[in-house]
Amino acid sequence: MLISVVLPPVDGAAIAAAAAHLSRQSGEWEMVAINPPGLPDLPAAVVPVQTTAVSPAEQLNAAALAARGDVLLFLPPGLQLPGSAFSAIAQNFRLLPQTVGGSFHLHFSPEPFFARMTTRLVKWNRYRGRYGLESGLFVRREIFAHLGGFNPRPRAFDVEFTRRLEQAGPTLYLPQAVTMPWPGVLPGLRLLFGGTAINRQPPAGTVS
Repeated sequence: MLISVVLPPVDGAAIAAAAAHLSRQSGEWEMVAINPPGLPDLPAAVVPVQTTAVSPAEQLNAAALAARGDVLLFLPPGLQLPGSAFSAIAQNFRLLPQTVGGSFHLHFSPEPFFARMTTRLVKWNRYRGRYGLESGLFVRREIFAHLGGFNPRPRAFDVEFTRRLEQAGPTLYLPQAVTMPWPGVLPGLRLLFGGTAINRQPPAGTVS
């Protein structure tokens, strides 16, 4: 199962760092980079995508169109994947073919009191069907296309997308955790005020 990791527009150093980070994963993968700088030593696994789109949603949609993988995994700057991320996604998708996408648990580093509270809030919102890119969002490529990708109009376009994803079928909430630097974005608060909750099914059962 080929996993396409989609990066937002970043500089050459960030692309190299992301490629080194992903090289520790097992399984097949490619990295789709939006408007990468013209580096002669661009990693071989990088699929460059040139787009004139301005909004982040449209940029990510352009990258998703160029991806060749069975699964799209969106990797915001600074987010670190667990070492078993790719194998966990592939194994669970094979065992639970009815699932359409999902996310990971979220951990902050370092983890002061407010970070721990935010982690709990993010988890609470995840069970209500409210999450975004900072949770390590992944989706089957054909489902992403079927849903029309990200809608560029909402400010929290990723949260709006996951609401539609939750309505499309059962999702995975993997026990492995992605790690985000603290302080940084406050996804718990962003998701809390990102809109109203929707009726949804509980996340599908997973294997660790």
